[in-house]
Amino acid sequence: METNQLTETAGVVISQDQLLEHWQGHRRLTRKVIETFPEDKIFSYSIRGMRPFSELIMEMIDLAGGGISGLVSNLWKSMNDFGHVSGNLPKTKEEILKQWDNVTTQINALWPQISRERFQEVIMALVNMKGQLILQFYI
Repeated sequence: METNQLTETAGVVISQDQLLEHWQGHRRLTRKVIETFPEDKIFSYSIRGMRPFSELIMEMIDLAGGGISGLVSNLWKSMNDFGHVSGNLPKTKEEILKQWDNVTTQINALWPQISRERFQEVIMALVNMKGQLILQFYI
């Protein structure tokens, strides 16, 4: 994977710990939505042909888990390795919540291993999707 250092920098906006708390706040809210979603609809309900909520959530689980691992190790999975692409999906809401919680634990464990400098890098991740890591800021 290609890694480049950005030359432009910005002032302090948010600390690394604040960013993690912000992200996990969104994840806590999303978890509440998963809990609230009716079990009999989570895998089937669709609005105008959109995919069911369970598939959207599995994409979020896959990308967050694969993303945090890749940020730390710089080893990136192929999109085809993710359950939401391969069709390897859980069968119950309880299984979805368990996977969600496992990724939350993984994020909390791996986050401290990301160096300050890493947040300034441009990375190639997830089948060569080039982009800046998270966002640019100093801690």
